[in-house]
Amino acid sequence: MITRVLLAVVLVWATLGLGACATKPVEQHSLRSLRDRSARVERSLLQARETAVYKDSEGERSASLKHLSTLRFVLSAANISLIAVDSQLTKPEHRQVAYAVLDETLGTIEWNIPILPGSGQRGFPSLFTPQSSGLNFDAIRSGATPLTFAGPQVLPEQWGLFGAPSAMPGAAPGNIAAPPGFVR
Repeated sequence: MITRVLLAVVLVWATLGLGACATKPVEQHSLRSLRDRSARVERSLLQARETAVYKDSEGERSASLKHLSTLRFVLSAANISLIAVDSQLTKPEHRQVAYAVLDETLGTIEWNIPILPGSGQRGFPSLFTPQSSGLNFDAIRSGATPLTFAGPQVLPEQWGLFGAPSAMPGAAPGNIAAPPGFVR
């Protein structure tokens, strides 16, 4: 189990490193800043988890840990989408839209960390849906921007533990397929 996790981390790190070499300087700056922001968000999630573990009430502790696990799943979907931008989107303007959506997604995760479900959480951008593994690449390729695409906004509270949706809307076509063996 630990070996698989370590292997996955190494593969993601290598993919991010190699992907950055193949991009133009302007895109590389955006990619680098998003990777850095993602790492900061992950550290915030880990700190919040450490705090949640020591809560007095079992119910509050359980709700907090479930909420943080859901946000961690969404962060994973954002990281996978970030890696896939170069292979899925060839035009620089489409990549910039994808980077803007991912930046907003990371901001939404960060915003929602201290907020428990049902108490003012912010929804994810319409071009990003965690239940279909992240960015809607087809919509971005067709010229959609966060201002023009009227897809559904999904609140984290609509998700169960580890991202299993409580109500699974149809997945948007063109998004990254789940890896083999991935169970939703």
